[in-house]
Amino acid sequence: MKLNTDVASLQAQKNLSASSAALEKTLAVLASGKRITSAADDAAGLGVATQLDAQAASFSMAMRNANDGISIVQSADAGYATLSDSVARMRELAMQSANGSLSAQDRAAIGAELTQLKGQVDQVTSTASYNGTPLLATGGASVSLQVGAGGTSSDAIDVKLPDTTLQSLGLSGVNLDTAAGARSSLDAIDGALQRLSSARADLGASQNRLLSAVDTAQSSFVTRTEASGRITDADMAAASSSLAAGQILAQAGVAVLAQAHRRPALALKLLG
Repeated sequence: MKLNTDVASLQAQKNLSASSAALEKTLAVLASGKRITSAADDAAGLGVATQLDAQAASFSMAMRNANDGISIVQSADAGYATLSDSVARMRELAMQSANGSLSAQDRAAIGAELTQLKGQVDQVTSTASYNGTPLLATGGASVSLQVGAGGTSSDAIDVKLPDTTLQSLGLSGVNLDTAAGARSSLDAIDGALQRLSSARADLGASQNRLLSAVDTAQSSFVTRTEASGRITDADMAAASSSLAAGQILAQAGVAVLAQAHRRPALALKLLG
């Protein structure tokens, strides 16, 4: 029997320390719901999960970008629809003015309405915008939308926004003051209507493409989030079992350590 070196006590302390550390880790897992609470738990798994989380966040932003693009397309389409109504009314007036039965006073009234319609076209094209981006008076520019997580051309969609000012539509020179002028204006008005119809058709195709991009980004977001969860999420049933076992080991370690502390006292009996 030894007094200076209590090997049994040291062994009990060592095992109790290991049990306590394991119990603390289990409690951290249960409290956070995460299997990996620090890099030391699974360095490789944490690295993979970090990359997956970053990709998931990127795809989430891609969904927002695509939805913003849909809003741009819808806003532009609403503007084109308003212009189409105005130009269609111009054609009605041209047809009316082309009739030889009208008086000069009738033509003057038609001309006044045409002037108002031209002003309406100018007003719509100059004010239609989305977050400061012109939608109708664009000069033929396009809007590039980042709908993927990478930096390649396939990760972006360019939405074309044709210039639809009065001049670009070929309507600035329309004059309905005479029957001959009204007839000659029909071709210009029809050309403007065709340009607007083509613009709306292109926007419809762009919107469908953006909707597809939203679905793709959402699927990618879900798969990467799921993959990250499989790496980092804790198995709560297994952690609960580990907690019960850890508590028993900790209690047993304390009891054994107490018994180990009593052993040196037996040596005193040899001195009596």
